[in-house]
Amino acid sequence: QSTTYCALWARAEHWAHAIRQNGVRQGDIVAVILPRSAEAITAQLAILRAGAAFVSLDPEHPIGRLKPTLNAADTCLVITDDHQILSSLDNPMVTPAALDRGPGDTRMFSPLPVIRPDDLAYLVFTSGSTGQPKPVAIEHWGLPNLALAHSKLFDLQPSKRMLNFASPAFDAAIGETLIPLATGAAIAIPNATERQPGAPLEGFIDRAGVTTVTLVPSLLAALDPTAVPGLSTVVAMGEACPPGIIERWHTPNRR
Repeated sequence: QSTTYCALWARAEHWAHAIRQNGVRQGDIVAVILPRSAEAITAQLAILRAGAAFVSLDPEHPIGRLKPTLNAADTCLVITDDHQILSSLDNPMVTPAALDRGPGDTRMFSPLPVIRPDDLAYLVFTSGSTGQPKPVAIEHWGLPNLALAHSKLFDLQPSKRMLNFASPAFDAAIGETLIPLATGAAIAIPNATERQPGAPLEGFIDRAGVTTVTLVPSLLAALDPTAVPGLSTVVAMGEACPPGIIERWHTPNRR
């Protein structure tokens, strides 16, 4: 399954009007609790287009962790298709299917709001390793700055394909989704089986033509560099990187 920039933007624009029809207003915070998918990326774009901010959470996290995070973020709407989440939370919720159905002809609705650089774009929560997870607020001007830096450092451009591997709840996921889109690159999203270390992930990277990855060194250690010859940029992050990992992955055609 694949989509184009044109189709992605049209769907996000449609969802933005539907989100507004669900009572979301400029400056509100909307939670996205969806697996790695085109729908999750569409939701993020739609929320931004609606003038709101998003917080992305991992549907694999237990309800007991999701509830306090939603409360801390003061979310006014949750976008999810997880049946357990839909039946366990009291928050106002909407599914991607419902957003696809509504709101009808968007030409009948008021124009979407103008976004200012200092408007809130998204929240990301710390890991909570030293206590309760804490929200960090990112404004809109931070996104183009990050995109510009990544385009230079990671050589992101329309000919590149970025692997979307990180949990939706981690800040690294923004660098694998919205940032590649800002540079014209494509995003390759593996399913749960294809994300398994070793041959499954190697096979997906090779088949999907992935050129750029950001992975923790312990995962890079479990992959065979020769099995993914198309990789041109490998970013090791999240852990201390032993020199041996760098030596093993570096080639004249890879950085």
